[in-house]
Amino acid sequence: MPDEPKTAVVPLALAQRLLRMEGRATELAVAVHRLEEAPQVAARLREALGPDYEVHTCRSAHSSAKSVRTSRHASTS
Repeated sequence: MPDEPKTAVVPLALAQRLLRMEGRATELAVAVHRLEEAPQVAARLREALGPDYEVHTCRSAHSSAKSVRTSRHASTS
């Protein structure tokens, strides 16, 4: 159907090539084994990645139930 959302799962290298983004990504999802550990994992990621990255838990970003998401700010340096 034309108005239905579509999803495709492809290898990262292929997606990067199709989007002309070789070696780059705009978002990364990290799965945790126990959902209650997500805030601690998010805190460790924030500390490790620094201020150039945004880190959201599934609850703060309304994402999938078992992931922590990170994304690079849109600035270019």
